[in-house]
Amino acid sequence: MSNTTGTSSQSVGADAGQRGKGVFEAIHGAGEALRGNINAAVDGLGDGIANRPQGSVESRQSQSAASGEQQSVAQKGLDELKSGISAARGEPAGEGATTTAGRTV
Repeated sequence: MSNTTGTSSQSVGADAGQRGKGVFEAIHGAGEALRGNINAAVDGLGDGIANRPQGSVESRQSQSAASGEQQSVAQKGLDELKSGISAARGEPAGEGATTTAGRTV
């Protein structure tokens, strides 16, 4: 007598878990994209109010890619959002695909 029912329900449970994980990854990615865009807008607004070129503040120059930093946060968030939506739909990830958190999926 084989235990195909247990294996089948384990597979369904694992699939549901991956889809649920994908939903949370998509929500997190949307938040990161929003955060990155808001930070970039606030930085630009501050530079505009101070009547200076964007990204010209000394403390921001010490970081690599000052205004591009928020943009990359926004882009990483969008990438994570897309990855999460794919996982929530149950679509297989590409071989060796990684999320923005560096996890291989």
